[in-house]
Amino acid sequence: MGLYGQRIGALSFIARDAQEAERITSQLKIIARPIWSNPPLHGARIAETILTNQELHQLWLKEVKMMADRIALMRKSLVNYLKEAGSQHEWSHITNQIGMFAFTGL
Repeated sequence: MGLYGQRIGALSFIARDAQEAERITSQLKIIARPIWSNPPLHGARIAETILTNQELHQLWLKEVKMMADRIALMRKSLVNYLKEAGSQHEWSHITNQIGMFAFTGL
């Protein structure tokens, strides 16, 4: 769940070996310490409210799906407009991407 500016979520790393994992962990602890010492509660409370209430959770899932579908439609529309404008370029990389942000190559 993304709540802008509310510092909720997870971050994962994969290291090549134990030594690299130790170096990554060391740096992450330096960064995370101030966050862990004083985390904001309101973002976590919003997430908890939504995820523990069946009606709100279903509404949230519906809205996430609606936004994902809208993003996919906007990408498809962009590719169609580019083709209609006469572009001969292969634009499938735009429609094949997922998530809120996309590399257009423009």
